[in-house]
Amino acid sequence: MNAEIVARLEHSLANDFAAEGSLPSAEELKSISTYAIEDLKAETWKAVTQEIMKAAKLGFSEAWICYDDFDGFNVERPEHEVLAKEFEAELRKMGYKVKEDDLAQRVVSW
Repeated sequence: MNAEIVARLEHSLANDFAAEGSLPSAEELKSISTYAIEDLKAETWKAVTQEIMKAAKLGFSEAWICYDDFDGFNVERPEHEVLAKEFEAELRKMGYKVKEDDLAQRVVSW
């Protein structure tokens, strides 16, 4: 909860700097980026789990996860690739099979 509040404040701070036409310090931007990645991680994990549940509710035994479909997620960015690998490791730990179909698409089966 605190991280979410701080992230919103940091985001607000970034918007304030942008509106003024100035830049925060590199350290402040690093902090903003860190919180943004954490927020993206939470939102994308939520979207991944919703896609899996949607497929299960339709009677499928697999779900096609396309990271390109998730707002702001780009698996070609190193930071986002790390997140994708973390998601896949977590799914495997939970007993799912994860197969890479292409750079941004995975097949999750159960």
